[in-house]
Amino acid sequence: MIVPAEEVDQLLAELPIVRVIEGDTVDARLHSSVFLAALVNRTLDGTPITLHRGARERRRTATVV
Repeated sequence: MIVPAEEVDQLLAELPIVRVIEGDTVDARLHSSVFLAALVNRTLDGTPITLHRGARERRRTATVV
């Protein structure tokens, strides 16, 4: 099913505003960086090694901050 771009734009415009809250008031396990790292790792670990070569290289050479 293809949804027209105008309909997608309208639906996106109706979504509520979302803010990301970071810092000491949020448990470290809930930080956006933890979520994104888990998402990337799960994606890369679940796909063939011939896919996402650039992302795999960046993950391999990344430094933890």
